[in-house]
Amino acid sequence: MKVYLADTGTKVLLKAVPNLVRAGFDCVSVNPTAGFHGFLDHHADGTVQGVFVLGDGLSARVRRTWVAQLREHYPGLGIIAVMVPEHVEEIHGTLSAGIDDWVTSAVPHKTLVARIGVLMRMKYPEAVASRVLDVVPYSFKPFPNRLFRQDQEIELTAREYEVARFFFSNVDQPVSRQRISEAIWHCPLDEAGRTVDTHISRVRSRLGLKDGAYGFVLEQIYGFGYQLKRI
Repeated sequence: MKVYLADTGTKVLLKAVPNLVRAGFDCVSVNPTAGFHGFLDHHADGTVQGVFVLGDGLSARVRRTWVAQLREHYPGLGIIAVMVPEHVEEIHGTLSAGIDDWVTSAVPHKTLVARIGVLMRMKYPEAVASRVLDVVPYSFKPFPNRLFRQDQEIELTAREYEVARFFFSNVDQPVSRQRISEAIWHCPLDEAGRTVDTHISRVRSRLGLKDGAYGFVLEQIYGFGYQLKRI
């Protein structure tokens, strides 16, 4: 699912991008000063789904114009505005224009990610539910990407989460290191190098996949790759 960031260089959105990417969102930069019709031309097929975030660097007029046009063409789209809390009248006006939520320009990045995730789940419950992967006792939940084992969260980096989900989407299937590299790093194995094995080793350790204590063991297949086995 995409997060569209309409900004003129507002720091809160620029700094939020790495956190949004780690949370599993696909970030798309939008130039609000180029006008709505340019955005519409690139999404003429109506496939805009996700959350649209309006930065606090936009004028009230530009922000309201974008909200009105987004609501007309993409009524189901989630819209969040980053606002200056002291500008009470502008906040009320933007809410009246049809946004779903707003945050202050001083909002912590994790809070912004959480608010976007909540709105995503509200707007697209079926799409979000389809991305949940339950392989007892493990549960992969999206937006933000989180992994639980027996209801206890396991802290993973964004890449480790991708590696873990890949293996649990391919239980009992031998997978080559080449395929893993292409699926996770989107490059040939010779470019990814030893990082593939390093990340897999971390996932094996953090998820308890060494001795089968939780019903699964991640084994290396010499000269080929790896296999997550259900035991």
